[in-house]
Amino acid sequence: MQLSFHYLWEDDLDTASVEIATILQSTMASSPLRTLRYGAIPPDEFISWLTKGVRSDLEEQKKHPRIRWIDSKIGHPDVVRWEDIVIKDDDLASLVEANDPASGFNNTRIVAHAAFMYHPPGDDAASIEVGHHGTDKEPNPLPTSGNRQLQEYFSAKVEKALKAEFAGLHCFEIRELNVLGPDYWRKGIASRLLDWIIPKADKKNIPIVLAATPPGYPLYLKHGFVEIEGENRIVECDMSEWGGTGIHRHVLMIRYPKPMNMGAPEP
Repeated sequence: MQLSFHYLWEDDLDTASVEIATILQSTMASSPLRTLRYGAIPPDEFISWLTKGVRSDLEEQKKHPRIRWIDSKIGHPDVVRWEDIVIKDDDLASLVEANDPASGFNNTRIVAHAAFMYHPPGDDAASIEVGHHGTDKEPNPLPTSGNRQLQEYFSAKVEKALKAEFAGLHCFEIRELNVLGPDYWRKGIASRLLDWIIPKADKKNIPIVLAATPPGYPLYLKHGFVEIEGENRIVECDMSEWGGTGIHRHVLMIRYPKPMNMGAPEP
């Protein structure tokens, strides 16, 4: 296992869409809610839907300036910015390379991905709807074998809570952070992705916000995130109402900036 850190460039999108979709597919078993939403979808149809949605997300995000240039003269300083970070295993063959040896693509594979969003001061717009959270009204609707009503209901509920608590806040937001499971879990990879955005937030003296899933919650606590105190702190889904069992919870969290050692380089 030889891990390397990369920014996601436009010419990587075809391969990245497939490999990030595969990461998302690998996390399904870690969440009963995801299983309830997607478990009935045939695997080939599910990965095709995920790939289309990821590609749509990446195409939308590339319209915006990059976070890594936030202190440069590239782009207006007070605009929405995005950054997609990936970690590759240089010892693992790319999925695209394996399927198409003539492609010439660098023969390494993405095993982790994070999408970070920058909200400038006064930005009160909701976060963009990500493509693999599609509904019938969006370009990438969930396959009919999935639980479309649950998908639409809970995705909208989370977005509503995020907007209610954080609209207008000058902050960074963690929109996606996923690691290929189970072989790459608990190896510090998710922390490495967070270690890229945290110093930038401290340097700008602004918080980082997110809606934490149950598997991700302990990781964010470890990195200094706390639960918010607002009425939308917990976003719940009673899965018994949708044919499952138990209560699923997303937790809205925030990490407040800490004084930064100005002599330490940013990642």
